[in-house]
Formats: sequence, C-alpha cells, structure tokens
Amino acid sequence: MAVRAPLLVHLNAHEHPLLECATQSGWRVASVGDAGVVSATLFVAMSEAESKQLRSLCPDALGVCSQHSGTASDLVVPVDAAVAPLTSVLTHALSVFELNEAARAAGNDIALRRHRTRQLTDIGIA
Repeated sequence: MAVRAPLLVHLNAHEHPLLECATQSGWRVASVGDAGVVSATLFVAMSEAESKQLRSLCPDALGVCSQHSGTASDLVVPVDAAVAPLTSVLTHALSVFELNEAARAAGNDIALRRHRTRQLTDIGIA
C-alpha cells in the first residue's frame, strides 16, 4: 500500500510561507472550500473566520493562523516568517496527525473487543 504525502489545506493563504515550505518538503497542498470534510494534516488560515471554518472541516489537523485567532488555531506563524525554519512545524504537524490516527485506531480496536466480549457473554448466558 502506497503512503500518500501529508496534506496541507487552506482557503485563501496563497502567500503564506508554510505553503512554499510544504511544497518543497513533498507535501500535498490544496485549497479547500465548503465541499466536505478533509482528512488534512495541517491547515493554514489568514484570519480568525478562516481558522474557525477550517477547524470545523479538519478537527484533528494542526491549525496555523497568520494572526492570533483565539482558540480555532494552534499556532501563529506570520506571513513574513522565513521559510527555512518552518520544516519543524511540518514535522510536528505530521507527528500530531500520526498520534491522532493511532488513538483513533486504538479506540476502534477497543470498541470491537468490547462488542466481541458482549457477544461471548450473551452466548454464555444462553
């Protein structure tokens, strides 16, 4: 099974340096509209409104905003930031995404085991 490159999504952050850094690092970069939920690793917003919209579409993604936007984003990276040091942000976003995926898989496994245990209990009672 081929591993897909991590995905960075944005609405209107074409000038943000994180997009250039992600492209150089082999990430997929996509602009997303209101057309459904995306399984993104990272999102970049230019305003609080964009940040809230992207957070609702990508609840598990690491959120980056170009200005302080309250609780909808996780990190503030200004538009005039240097590109070179941003690779650590990408690395961190990927590790957060992988941890979320592992937690989700473990939760699914626990739910399946509980279901099987209940089935065995029902068989034992009958």
